[in-house]
This record gives sequence, structure tokens and C-alpha cells, in this order.
Amino acid sequence: MGVTHRSLVARGEPPAELVRGATSPLILDGEEVARWVCTRTGTRALLAHAAWRTDPATAASVVLATSTGAGRTPVPLARARTAARAARARAAAST
Repeated sequence: MGVTHRSLVARGEPPAELVRGATSPLILDGEEVARWVCTRTGTRALLAHAAWRTDPATAASVVLATSTGAGRTPVPLARARTAARAARARAAAST
């Protein structure tokens, strides 16, 4: 599954109420392929897309379960981004 903040092709409006846990569908060719998920009250929703052997509801529930509410991004994704930034900084410093 994937997490992003904007859709490239699918269409759908974010949840009307930006409260933690609110979701709304994104549609592509008449089929729900992703969901907007509000992970933190008062902030923009994230887009959770399904992957192999998952569905949009599962993707949305995993994104919500791995988000603390203190930050907008799911914790594993935030940690991966932090590690990638540190690795880039080390690589840049060694050249």
C-alpha cells in the first residue's frame, strides 16, 4: 500500500470534517481504489492506496493504526524518512 498527500489520477474529495479517523473514497474508472484518511484532527487528510491483496478500507485502517495523532504521517513512514535524510547527509559529508 502507499501513502501520499495528493492523487495523480483517481478523484474524490477529502473528508468534509477533518477529525481523526474520518475517511472518504477516491474513485478511478468507477471503482474505489484509495481513501482519504484524516490521521490528525484539524490537518489535511492523507491518501492511502490499496496494494496487492488489500483494499482501500484495509489501507485506510493501517494508516490510521500506525499514526499517533501527534503527527500527520504514519510513524513507520516518518522514521524511514528520517533515516533516509540521515543517510543522505552522511553520504554528502563523505564526498
